[in-house]
Amino acid sequence: MAYPYFVSFFVMTSFLILNLFVAVIMDNFDYLTRDWSILGAHHLDEFVTSWAEYDPDGKGRIKHMDVVTLLRKINPPLGFGKLCPPRVACKRLVAMNMPLNDDGTVEFKPTLFAL
Repeated sequence: MAYPYFVSFFVMTSFLILNLFVAVIMDNFDYLTRDWSILGAHHLDEFVTSWAEYDPDGKGRIKHMDVVTLLRKINPPLGFGKLCPPRVACKRLVAMNMPLNDDGTVEFKPTLFAL
């Protein structure tokens, strides 16, 4: 009676340990191959919150000079980050070719889509 119990216990335990080992490898592989540059909802929330600081009335427009400081506050991939020099940020902003209103303001949606 002890021999079949020992064999079945050994086989089941080996099977369990092997499955745990494979699960850890697969989880780490998934973590290492994940694309962190994909935009998520938290990126949009960060952009909306930062935009609201420059547009307290909620009109959906801010001054074009505020866009540089706004994008330097927001971390990549949506913004430039705090380490980006202002000169480089201005060059990147000009390269985006965002539409500018007659009064020198930019709107929320075109700015978000340009990013």
